[in-house]
Amino acid sequence: MITHAPAASQHLPPMTPTQTVIAVILLVLVLWVAYRIGKVILQVVAGLLFLGLAGYGIWYLLIR
Repeated sequence: MITHAPAASQHLPPMTPTQTVIAVILLVLVLWVAYRIGKVILQVVAGLLFLGLAGYGIWYLLIR
């Protein structure tokens, strides 16, 4: 019979202030990079949507 808790459920030791600062800086950096990538993707999608609508408008007015 097992009387001790499995190793995976043991509590982690508390973070030192230095580790906390590094973790916060890394989190902010990751969020900033994700924001920049999202902005670029949004601009590309908006541009493609505009080109698609403009192409459809030209096709509708001139070729139909």
